[in-house]
Amino acid sequence: MRPAPVAADVPAPAASSPAPAASRAGKYDAALTAVVSSRPGVTVAQAAEQLGVPDTALYPVIRRLETRAALVKLGRELHPPR
Repeated sequence: MRPAPVAADVPAPAASSPAPAASRAGKYDAALTAVVSSRPGVTVAQAAEQLGVPDTALYPVIRRLETRAALVKLGRELHPPR
């Protein structure tokens, strides 16, 4: 019978595993800020279409940028900070 493997016998996880969410944070920050700066009053749907992403991908980005005062959401419109 073969003994049970110990930690040294277990291979390390592959490097090709998906990136953790923390490393993806900020992926669309600069792009969305640029769109809002060039088109004040743009809606989330319009910005998403221009960036080629689903609008649902931008809602966490918008919340993060609002928290950092990098943009302002008024109703449906996105504006640069005042």
